[in-house]
Amino acid sequence: MSSVEVVAPTVDVAAEEGPPRTVRGALRRVDMSGPLRLLAALLGALGLFAILMLIKGVNPLTAYGDMFRSTFTDRNQIAGIVVKATPIILAALAVSVPARGGLINVGGEGQLVIGGVGAMGVSLLLGGHVAGPLNLVFMGLAAALAGGLWSALAAVLRRAVGIAESVTTLLMNYIALDLMYFLIYDRC
Repeated sequence: MSSVEVVAPTVDVAAEEGPPRTVRGALRRVDMSGPLRLLAALLGALGLFAILMLIKGVNPLTAYGDMFRSTFTDRNQIAGIVVKATPIILAALAVSVPARGGLINVGGEGQLVIGGVGAMGVSLLLGGHVAGPLNLVFMGLAAALAGGLWSALAAVLRRAVGIAESVTTLLMNYIALDLMYFLIYDRC
């Protein structure tokens, strides 16, 4: 029989630091480089835009106040922001999720277009026989399925033929747009 030797981990007591004794010590441990960079970039952009407004003869404080009021005080404007931001968020997800797996997807636009085609196809197929909210659910599911299947074509081409997904997804954007244009304009 062989014996198994158990080794306890060593702990360097001098290297361990206890809880910070001062506020300055606590602040030294907090890494604020990310949020501070973001804040500096935001303030820099606002400052640069303010300089451009001053050159044009516009009061930056009045302009920023008007922008804030027109954007955030009306419920319809907030809904408009959400409507315009949704495709951008979905396209970002189409890029970021495959990137986590080491893949390059530059076909978010085509996948959105095909998703829209799928959603419209389901809406036309149901033709008012389903209640509005349920129709929206079916349209959303069809859009997700159609966009996912469109991106799966790039995966099949990579696996079967060895074509890089960055090339196929980029070129499939144009095919998706042409397909949408065909369905809109060339259909009787």
